[in-house]
Amino acid sequence: MLSKNIRKARFERGFTQGDLGKKLGVLHNTVSNYETGRVVPDGEMLKKIAETLGVSVDALLALEEPSGVADVRTRTEVNEQDKEAQMLKVISSQQETIAKLVTMLGEK
Repeated sequence: MLSKNIRKARFERGFTQGDLGKKLGVLHNTVSNYETGRVVPDGEMLKKIAETLGVSVDALLALEEPSGVADVRTRTEVNEQDKEAQMLKVISSQQETIAKLVTMLGEK
């Protein structure tokens, strides 16, 4: 998501990859790598990108919803999240059962 958000914010500002690269002090190839997800910018560079593009770091990381854009998740994403939540509940339940058994065995 970070890569797409960098690209989107760059387009919204009317910058080319070269323009953004100059402002950040990096080559346009580096900007391309950020936008394709081949390279993830470190914290300092992420702050610099956000400042240059006039957005928050949270917006780039998709921790906040960009203004006017609804959260759209595919049915597959929702199902995957539901499965993960169910698996975590099962694991937690199994851990509790194991802890009770260990306690019972320790009492004998």
